[in-house]
Amino acid sequence: MTTVSAIRATPDRLPRGRRARRWRRYGSVLLIGLAVCSVVYLLVGLDNVLSPAAFWRAVTHPDEVPLVHKVAAETRVPRLLLCLLAGGALAAAGALLQAMTRNPIAAPELTGVTAGAVAAAVAWVAFAPPIPFISNVWARPAAATLGALVAAGVVYLLTRNSGGVESTRLLLIGILVSGVLTSATTLSLLFLGAQATNLLAWLSGSVAFRTWTDVALIGVYLIPGAGLTVLAIGRANTQQLGDDVARSLGQRREFDRVLVLAAVVVLTSGVVSVLGAIGFIGLIAPHIVRPLVGSDLRRQVPAAILIGAAMMVVADLIARNVSSRTLFGFLGENLSAQPLPAGVILTLFGIPYLAYLLWRQK
Repeated sequence: MTTVSAIRATPDRLPRGRRARRWRRYGSVLLIGLAVCSVVYLLVGLDNVLSPAAFWRAVTHPDEVPLVHKVAAETRVPRLLLCLLAGGALAAAGALLQAMTRNPIAAPELTGVTAGAVAAAVAWVAFAPPIPFISNVWARPAAATLGALVAAGVVYLLTRNSGGVESTRLLLIGILVSGVLTSATTLSLLFLGAQATNLLAWLSGSVAFRTWTDVALIGVYLIPGAGLTVLAIGRANTQQLGDDVARSLGQRREFDRVLVLAAVVVLTSGVVSVLGAIGFIGLIAPHIVRPLVGSDLRRQVPAAILIGAAMMVVADLIARNVSSRTLFGFLGENLSAQPLPAGVILTLFGIPYLAYLLWRQK
């Protein structure tokens, strides 16, 4: 599999002024597209469609229309914010990971990070004793972060000792570690018994029934994650040029990789701990924007964040407004009363795209 050539795109060879004009043009288009998706998300519902005036009045005058206010301000707005934060975080994590490994199909869900976060969070719910001075609201995200960090460390160390993180071994070892962690998750669910049903929607990646508390919780993770991302962009940019160039520029290779992995872990675990295992955004978003803005992460990461946020908004809009019977036909009859997780929608579109990427890299 070719890695370096697949990551480096032709727009980076354009003159600096033309690159800047392309970024302003495409960045504006992406921002407008995300704004349109967000407005549609807020106004359109399966049982009620609000006009912009009615939505604004419901938010600003809750006493006049309490039911509409509850739908608008207490349901759709926090769900929208969660979609924007989660999609953007996963897209940024995917762009950083692909740049660090110089591998176009590297993503948190393919390198053990997502599986580690899920396994640790479920194991905490199943086996951890109640701790009086620690709230369960904060304990599960902390467990997910630790699990993602351990999984990323194991994959990184095994890959480095077997040939280098830029090789396809990273993905192979990541898939192997993910398989082991998935088995551990299944074992934890068996111990939970009937209580496991409460985690099924979360395991699929769902934004349903989320509140402002969840927005605050994911924000606590993404604030340091954003800081780490800013620090990691320059180092990951240099790593795209190869180890020899990085060393000639005085970069500390191992420190830079650890910093990039830390950013990926914090961004991913923050999303997974709140919304569950949402996949394919980190894989697809960088591929969509790379031909448009180039491989320079100073432009690629912001563009990927916009695309990732839009993907998450559209996926949850479909999940919220399309019944399982409509999507799956007669197979969805038993699911008709259940809201579809957004992660399922992303998987339906993500798997064919992953197959296309693998075919293109043959």
